[in-house]
Amino acid sequence: MADVVAFKALQAQIASDLNQRIANHQAAVGRRSMVAPAVSGQPLNILSTGDSWFDYPLDGPLPGQTDIIAQLPALLNPQPQILNLAHYGLATTTLLGTAKREMLVEQLNDADNGKFDAILFSGGGNDLAGDLFRFWIRSTLQQNDDPATATNQATFADIIGIVTAAYEDLVSIRDAYNLAVPIFVHGYDFAIPDGRPAYCLGPWLYPSLKDRGWMTGLTPADLARGGAVVKALLVQFNQMLVELAGRYANIIVVPTQGTLAAESDWANELHPTPAGFGQMAAKFVAALRAQFPGRG
Repeated sequence: MADVVAFKALQAQIASDLNQRIANHQAAVGRRSMVAPAVSGQPLNILSTGDSWFDYPLDGPLPGQTDIIAQLPALLNPQPQILNLAHYGLATTTLLGTAKREMLVEQLNDADNGKFDAILFSGGGNDLAGDLFRFWIRSTLQQNDDPATATNQATFADIIGIVTAAYEDLVSIRDAYNLAVPIFVHGYDFAIPDGRPAYCLGPWLYPSLKDRGWMTGLTPADLARGGAVVKALLVQFNQMLVELAGRYANIIVVPTQGTLAAESDWANELHPTPAGFGQMAAKFVAALRAQFPGRG
């Protein structure tokens, strides 16, 4: 019973937070409509949604936003107006489940939000990681100790199929709104399975890699082997996004993989440090500037 009460309280808090973001966005859009555009161009109006890479509430020892979306306003000039519907901890299947889908459609079509120039989406990471991660990899005995062949292609194809369907649903929502509005997506980066949790959450990768025999500890050799397994999975995930962009119009894959080169760029197994998120935000800035010259 206590868990049910806590869950309902969390859902109520999330709803309250999102409603406040919507109210703030609409107020800002209203204020900007009353003034002349900036000299360098009209500020971008962006809708973002997704997981903790767009909504990460932990920054060092105290709570504080450090995600990609939180850093974009300081990097773009004129400063964009962003309605962020992302929330940490949600899988792609939840992000585009019925309730979240209805909210996304409603906000896209609410005239008080203004006309959106772009949609930014972060999803898929939570589907691949966590306790289920072990299902996407085979044991060392099955694959002759070669990390390049560690992926269980049959089970991985199942989860990638579900994630792909969720992305395609997002595309259909965008198409119904305005086919000309680009969707920016990304393939995360090559996470380091070093067993570091995010406070009371995680670790997500190391337990499964140890269970499957790819890691026995946290030596440099272990980290290299485990990291190679993770990289192989993420490369396939990114390829799915590239193929998606080849099938549908105005899908832009932001090239984030290979950006975070050092372990110090990561706060834990799945999330960059504030500086690491800054590097990721810079990739989105470059993609937005290329798509909208003079407006970022």
